Amino acid sequence: MMATLWRGIEAGVFGRLMGYRRPNPGAGYFAPDRFGVLEGRVTGTWRRERWGIRADAGFGAQQVGAGAPTQLEWHAGLGITRGWSANNELTLAGSLTNSAASRSGTATATGFRYGTISLRVQHGL
Repeated sequence: MMATLWRGIEAGVFGRLMGYRRPNPGAGYFAPDRFGVLEGRVTGTWRRERWGIRADAGFGAQQVGAGAPTQLEWHAGLGITRGWSANNELTLAGSLTNSAASRSGTATATGFRYGTISLRVQHGL
């Protein structure tokens, strides 16, 4: 759920809980009996003519496994957009986050950091 605080600024919360009725160890790379996350989020967007910037961040807690300790969860992202007509634009975006880790098919309470970079082209006809 997100709500607009000011023009271009939104804040809200995100939550997810997934699990199995019967634990199934070894059912794949990432198969804990339960995974939960609760995060506070904020996003900011700015547009000026054909240029745009979007930044987002989140901070919260996650738990991997029914009896596992809770750990810190966070993410941050930034995107820059350049449009050149009514329906065409190019967006370069990147993000950093941490997430639950897995060792030998068994989920653990440790985490790791990873980043992503993406280039998106939107071409309208």
